[in-house]
Amino acid sequence: MKGIAFATGAEVVGVNAFDALATDDATVILEAGKGEVYFRVRGELGHAPLDVVKTMIGAERVIGPGVIPTAEGVGRVALSRPPSDLDTLEPMYVRAPDLTKPR
Repeated sequence: MKGIAFATGAEVVGVNAFDALATDDATVILEAGKGEVYFRVRGELGHAPLDVVKTMIGAERVIGPGVIPTAEGVGRVALSRPPSDLDTLEPMYVRAPDLTKPR
């Protein structure tokens, strides 16, 4: 995406899946695989088993798991934000990758 933006001069707005599902204080839970979910609870990002996250959230409004962001949701957030600086735009990783260098 950054390469296309550099080549064409297009403006880019970074939108993460959590914001595309809910820009308010709702708790957002996304499937993470390996029996875990990614979560945003009161602005805190992390990953844990779903049962652990359920004990954290109490009676708050919850979005997910099993819900995926739509193009409409991404577009709505993108239209509300200024263009991102391509030099500082980076992916958001909630947990480190499982791949490691060979020994």
